[in-house]
Amino acid sequence: MKRLTLLLLFSLSLLASKAQEESPVHWTFEISDTTNIMGLYELNITAQIDEHWHMYSQNLPSPDEGPLPTEFHFEPSDAYTIVGKTAEIIAPISKFDDVFEVQVNYFDKKAEFKQLLSIKDKSQPIKGYVSYMVCNESTCLPPIDVPFELKVEK
Repeated sequence: MKRLTLLLLFSLSLLASKAQEESPVHWTFEISDTTNIMGLYELNITAQIDEHWHMYSQNLPSPDEGPLPTEFHFEPSDAYTIVGKTAEIIAPISKFDDVFEVQVNYFDKKAEFKQLLSIKDKSQPIKGYVSYMVCNESTCLPPIDVPFELKVEK
């Protein structure tokens, strides 16, 4: 309940501020042209985070309390298979958050992720979206969904 109340308050503060019309996180999605030693393609995902903002990890110590984690969603397809979970390449910062009153894991400046894929049909795109939440010292933005669509070049 505390989480919902905090998210609602933070969302309302967003509506009152015109300065936050753009997301403070800038995403790039790249897929390898060739397979790795295991015969899998690597989807590399990078989030560049504006100064004074932080984005939360996929792995939060108290997942039912506090901020929402970053999540990767892939459209089901016969053209590819997701292999394992999306890995965090840069270790997040772990800290007790006074606002949420829980331990949180977050990224400042940059976050990097990697997802392994088995691709059966290169003519079909890999589609999905990333859902994430960001905060600064005074406010949090409501969860943002960023769609992506990629194809193997060769």
